[in-house]
Formats: sequence, C-alpha cells, structure tokens
Amino acid sequence: MFGRSTTDTEITEASYGPKNRRKGNDFHIGSLNVRSISDQSKAEAFDLLAVNSGCKVIALQETKRKEGEWIMASGAELICKRREAREGGLAFWIHKDWLECLVETKRESDRIITATFDFHGSHLHVINVYAPTSAAKETQSDKFYKDLKKVYTRLSKWDSSIIICGDFNAVVGCSSDDLPYVGAHGTGQRSDNGDRLVNFAFSSRVSILNTIYPKRPSRKWTWISPNGKTKNEIDFILTNRREIAVDCEVYCDYLNCSDHRLLRARFRSTAKKEKSRKFAKTKRDGGERSWDPVRFKNTITEMLTENQPTCYEELTESIRSAASTATQATHQLSRISEATKKMMLSRFQMIHAGQTKNADLAKINNEVRRSLENDLDKWREVKSLEAAVKGRSLKKTKRALTLKSSPFTNLERPDGSTTYNRPEIRKLVLTHFSNLYAATTREPRSRYTHPDEPEILQH
Repeated sequence: MFGRSTTDTEITEASYGPKNRRKGNDFHIGSLNVRSISDQSKAEAFDLLAVNSGCKVIALQETKRKEGEWIMASGAELICKRREAREGGLAFWIHKDWLECLVETKRESDRIITATFDFHGSHLHVINVYAPTSAAKETQSDKFYKDLKKVYTRLSKWDSSIIICGDFNAVVGCSSDDLPYVGAHGTGQRSDNGDRLVNFAFSSRVSILNTIYPKRPSRKWTWISPNGKTKNEIDFILTNRREIAVDCEVYCDYLNCSDHRLLRARFRSTAKKEKSRKFAKTKRDGGERSWDPVRFKNTITEMLTENQPTCYEELTESIRSAASTATQATHQLSRISEATKKMMLSRFQMIHAGQTKNADLAKINNEVRRSLENDLDKWREVKSLEAAVKGRSLKKTKRALTLKSSPFTNLERPDGSTTYNRPEIRKLVLTHFSNLYAATTREPRSRYTHPDEPEILQH
C-alpha cells in the first residue's frame, strides 16, 4: 500500500538519511491529509507509514472517522475529534513515547484542534488546521484565519512553543519582500489563500518552515492532481520559534488512499535551553539593584549594638531592614528624557484646555517630535555600546532596537471588496496617494484679449 521503503509485514524504525540519524534531543512533527482512514485497514496502513517516518506527532486532516481514541498496533494513539459531515474531521497520531507528555487535546472549531505537551518544563502546543479551499467563499476563509488568530493569541500569552501544521489549501510561492517570516524557497504562484497565510505569518510573527530550507523539487510538493500532471505545495508547518527548527521536507512514502504526502519538520531543543529561555526575561520589580556589603555590615552592627534582639523574629527583622538599606536601585537610562516628558505634559494640558488652534500648539508639537527623535537616537547609541562591550551581536541589537510596525494584512478596494494580495495593496496605496496629491485644477485663462495687455498678467 506504500511506496518503496515500507512493508506490510512488520513495523520497524526507519533510517531516513544520515543527516537525520542524530538521536537525543531531535524530534519530528508531521502533517498529512489522509483523505480517509475510516476503516481499520487504512488506519493500520497509515500507522505503518507514521512509524517509519520517525515522527512523534502527526496532524491529520479529512480522517472521516468518528470521534474517539484508538491504540494502534505500534502502541501509538489515534485521537479523533468531533467533526461536521462536510469538513472531514481532524485527528492527532501520537507516538507511544510521547503519550506520557500529553497534557490535553482540545477542539477549537470545525477546522482547528490543538494538542498540548509538557516540553522540558514548559508547554508545546501543536495546532492542527484544515483551511477552506480556493473555491470556498471569502467569508469562510476570513472566518478561518480569524479563529486561527484567536487561538494563536490565547496560546502565545504564556510564552509557549507553538507549531501550526495542516492543509492550508494555499500556494505561498516566494518573494524577497516577505522576509524574514517567508523564505526564498517556496514554489508556485501565490494564490489568494497564500496571501492570507502570509499576512497571518506577518501579523503573528511565525515562520513558514517550508519556504526557508532549500530542497529538490521532488521534496517540495505535497499534493498531486488525479491525472498526475499538477503538483503543488499546499501543506505547511509554521512555528513561533525559528531557533529550534532544523529542517522541513516531504517524506517520500505515500498512502494509496491519499493524494497528499507526509510533510515533516525536525526540531532540536534541550532541557537546559528551555530552562534558560524560561528565566531569561525574568527581571526584578523596580529595575536592577546594586548591593553595598560595607553599608550592610555597618547598618547591622549599629542595630545589634543599640537594640539587641530578644527573640528570633526581631533578629530576622533587623537583618531584613539592614539588607533593604544596603540595596539601592541602579539608575537606568530612560528611553524618553524628563525634558521630553515635561513638554508632552504641557502639550496635554494645552489640548485639555481647548487651545487646539493656538500657534504655540504647532510649535510644541514640532519640539516634542524632535526631542523624541533625539532621545531614541541616544537610547540606540547607549544600547549598541552596551552590546559591543558585552560581546553581543550588533546585528541582532540593531534589529531589536528598530521601531516595530504591523504591516497591512488586507485593504478595501474602491468597489468595496477586500484584497489580501500584497502587490495589489501596494498598488492601491500608491494610486490613492498619487490621486490625493495630484494637481487636478487647471490654470484659469484670462477673459481679456486686449493687444496692449502685458504678457505676464496672463500667468
């Protein structure tokens, strides 16, 4: 029932290339539209493919199987969620080694389900999606990405690792304008659903792994037409943690009952890395503080000499008081200076008093703008100097200090319809402002034709 490397007699762990034989902290997450695993024979055939692929979790679309949980012959568990008749159903295939790490599975909508795993002390969320096809109405596609954005926002609040995989029914292609979330190794001509997917990647700051890693054409396409002439890359894997992603490619074996191929991504992480990431952003309330041991020693000596403690509670209270006295808040450079804050306060008071037409308001607006620009330049200069002294990457520091801006995800056409195509959005913006600032009035001609009239008066 498979391609070249699987057999129906036994289940064995596959050796799928020397570069993927690295053991330890590597794991694979996959995605496959199975079309149907409603009967037991198809489910067993898929179980064999899944084990040989080396994946720990596989997101399945169009299972057409009733809701429930099944233990497969390999020891893995197949978890199917409730489905609508027209949607086909979603499921997770989870390897036996990862069943102990499974926290929960949840049905978010007819087209989105999630699975949460314990990941080195934090959480790893796998979101399984099945997007509407290109023939569906625009309202259905917009609703799908709105629901997906809502689920992603809720899960990303806890600084978790999120992997989104599934059949997006979209062709992304490649473009140099979409870096860094879309790579330069996509295939095909971008479709309308592809524009929606790219806009979601930009607004959520997730990377589309298929487009990042260069592969042979035979390792790129995930769907083939019934006549075998058309091949497209419409299944994708996205993540909010690009640093743990190692590879993304198509597994060449296939199911006879499906016109899709298994897409898998390889990730690498360790408990030490996750722990350091978990506590990297932890800061003390009130900023950084400095410790003065000499002051602490003198303070505690004075306290114990003047008022000797008579019980344990008084002793601990004296130590806390001395420690608080010896701890001082370190002065930190503010991004906005006090002078700028005073000007902003005076501007606020002027507007609040109703003096919006005063010429002084325009003057103070310019002063606030210039002062903010100078403060930001000083802030970037100080932070870049700190990064250079500490031996950090200046390129990453410069990228972190840039002002973040959210790109347009869609734009309304003059006829009232909505477009998600980025080149068309740029064209609409250019046309709008060109018409806005274009000279549309003609120079009036003089009504007098007297021969002695000077020529300069005509202009």
